[in-house]
Formats: sequence, structure tokens, C-alpha cells
Amino acid sequence: MSKDKHLRILYAPAQPPDLEPNAPGAAAAREKMNRELAAMNFGFAKVEQLSGNVGYLDLRGFVGAELAGETATAAMNLLAHSDAVIIDLRQNGGGSPSMVQLITIKRATIVGETTGGGAHPVRPHFLADVHLLALIPFGRAVSPITGTNWEGTGVTPDLQVPADKALVAAHRDALKKLHDQAQDAERKQKFAWALQKVEALANPVTPSAEVLKSFAGSYGKLTLSYENGSLWFLWPGRKLRAVPMTADTFTLDDGRDVLRFRMETEASGKVTGLIELYDDGRTERSPRTGS
Repeated sequence: MSKDKHLRILYAPAQPPDLEPNAPGAAAAREKMNRELAAMNFGFAKVEQLSGNVGYLDLRGFVGAELAGETATAAMNLLAHSDAVIIDLRQNGGGSPSMVQLITIKRATIVGETTGGGAHPVRPHFLADVHLLALIPFGRAVSPITGTNWEGTGVTPDLQVPADKALVAAHRDALKKLHDQAQDAERKQKFAWALQKVEALANPVTPSAEVLKSFAGSYGKLTLSYENGSLWFLWPGRKLRAVPMTADTFTLDDGRDVLRFRMETEASGKVTGLIELYDDGRTERSPRTGS
């Protein structure tokens, strides 16, 4: 009836103990809630570094800065040396405006789908006579940037893509911008290298077993072998799985991504050599020396 995304009416056999600050059991209920939030790391689910020195934060909720401020600071400090940061809100149900203000205001390109459109803050009211708990909006949130409200309409992304494609799209967008803004050739090469891999992940290829078998062989000091449906890169003391990026280019599954290789073939399909590709732009060719 109200069209408000945050209006809720729930069955409640008794008044929740934390509804009134001075009610019996209220302090214990708040302490229990705080422990549960702490056990979830206050919504900070994952912090990691993606290729191209792009930081990643999986944030599952906006817990108030008075509780989660130290955790937020620690998480952001881990990302402080990133060239760009992706904050993943796809599993974030919202929360406290104080945490929103602490982290994200006017600092981001929004990637993904239009949000659900719940903007208004609510307060709980217990209706004892009918055993209902009503969560009733009491204010109108207004963006300090646009001066408008997103209730019922949601926030429209700057870059619209399906939610399950949003992380790859955001990573790709960040690397493209970093590449274009880079002032020296070394940094441009760094971001171009990372972007090639992200593009490959966005458009995966699966060479046939026959093609992979045709690549197996000796290339000077290097050897490629075909085993259990995969191509393996062998060198003294190491054996690494080769992961296809394109039909003829592979990266190594070692977590470092400093070396890739591209196969050389003639028009007839005959494999003639292998080119080692390094993250600093160097290349080295090894002709095929044996099958």
C-alpha cells in the first residue's frame, strides 16, 4: 500500500528485548547482537589483491561505524597501496549511513544492475495488542551528491551489466582507466598485461583435446606435455598447468602470472615453435625440436 521498500510488519509474540534501551534484558540482547556482528567481521567478508594491483573488498553489510570503524580501517589499510579498489556490494543488504559515509561517498564508478530502491531509514514499533512488530520509515534519505532520493527507483549504475558479470566488468574497467592514465611505458605494460588476462576470463576458450595434443612436444629447453585433458608446462624441477587465454596463448597456473606463452603454427596447422611472453614486455622464441 505504501510503496515503501523498507516498510515491514512482522509477527512478534513479545516485545523484542532490545527495543527499549532500559528494558530488562536489553543490554544483554545488544551484547549478543554485537558478538554476532563481530563473528561476521562486521560484514567485511574478504579482502584480496586482484591482478594489476587492483584491490578487492567483499562487503556484506554497512554496520555502524561506532562498532565496525576499526575493522573498516584495518580492511582499507590492507588496500591502501592498490592502484584501484573494487568494493563488491552484490550481497550487501544495506545498513548504517555512517558506514556508507565512511567508505564510499563520491569515490566510485558503480558497476552492475540497478539497486532495489530501498532508501528510507526505519524505526521498530511493537504493537502489543496484536503482537506485531512494525518497522516504519521515519525519514527521507537524500544523496549529498545529487540532492535526490532513490526510494522505489534504485541507483542506476554508471556501467550496467548483469550482477554475475559485474566483478569482471569492474576489474576490466579499472584496468582500462589505469592503463590510459599511466604516464610511463612500464606502468602501461603492467596494466595491459593484467587487462589481457581479465579479458580472457570474460571470454573463456576451450581448445579441443586434439589441439592441445598437437601443442605437446619439445621446444629447446622447454617441454609441453598433454595429460588428463590439460596441457602442462615443464621445466627443470617444475610442472605447471597451462591455462588457455586464447586459442593459441596460455598462462601458467602458478599464482604469479609473470610468464605466458603463445604457440606458433603454419597455415597448414603444423606447430613450429613457442614464444615466451613476460610481464615486462620481453619475448623469447623457442623453435620446436621434438614431438
